Amino acid sequence: MNEEERRRIVNAATSRLRPKQNEDDTSKLLHQAQQITTAMREHIRPILRSGGWKDKPALHALILTLYIEAFHKAFDKDQLVNLCALLHTELAMENIESNPYDNDAGPDAISS
Repeated sequence: MNEEERRRIVNAATSRLRPKQNEDDTSKLLHQAQQITTAMREHIRPILRSGGWKDKPALHALILTLYIEAFHKAFDKDQLVNLCALLHTELAMENIESNPYDNDAGPDAISS
């Protein structure tokens, strides 16, 4: 699933929960977060190409720092709460899609 499909799914799901006037705000919020992600990927691309992906703790720290700095500058508290809720909802939906019955046995007692 690419980013555009995820964005459409998130927008479709949240459109039922929020008033129509906030639709543009949510789209802007997601677009702004995507721009930050794109900038972060461009920043780390040379690092990855030179083998920086091998040092996962350092790469993790760098990505986290880049996101914290960018999010701190770009969003206020309410926007961050909304963005966090949107992203966690997306993760929850992905988990549900991968295991819709939320069990180890599958859709019925016979499946495994």
